[in-house]
Amino acid sequence: MTAPAPSSKGEKKDTRIKPGEVRNPAGRPKGARHKLGTAFLEAMLADFTRNGQEVIEKVRDEKPDQYLKVVASILPKEIEVGEDTIDSIANMILERRKRAGLA
Repeated sequence: MTAPAPSSKGEKKDTRIKPGEVRNPAGRPKGARHKLGTAFLEAMLADFTRNGQEVIEKVRDEKPDQYLKVVASILPKEIEVGEDTIDSIANMILERRKRAGLA
């Protein structure tokens, strides 16, 4: 006699992860992503502390489009600008142009 073939009409198995259950014990160790992120940020901070201003100036001079992208990405989405602010900016631009001999 042969054994009957397994039925494909049986109950469905609950595949949801239960509290405390580990699905892939050979996977990434707990906290690894956090450690990597922390190490990366610490390395970036150390590098920026050593070279930040020099690199910013170099990017500004050699790749102004990338420099402006970074500036735009850190600005708030909306900025309230009053008439006094616009006048101050205009005066600052005129002053710089005078110093550069352009005005």
